[in-house]
Amino acid sequence: MTPYLLYGKIKGNIQGSGEIFMVDMYLIILVAILGMTLFYSLIAYFLIRFISKKAFKLTLTK
Repeated sequence: MTPYLLYGKIKGNIQGSGEIFMVDMYLIILVAILGMTLFYSLIAYFLIRFISKKAFKLTLTK
């Protein structure tokens, strides 16, 4: 299948079922936002744990 025919099929599907495409788009956006939130929350969690362990060790040794 050539790219031109494939584009025509995709374009036809999007135009034919616009409502379904919008729901899929919102679902993808929601999953992306949740994924980014989870990813950055984990980074923040481990950084805070690492920094607090260092600070706690520093206060014990003084």
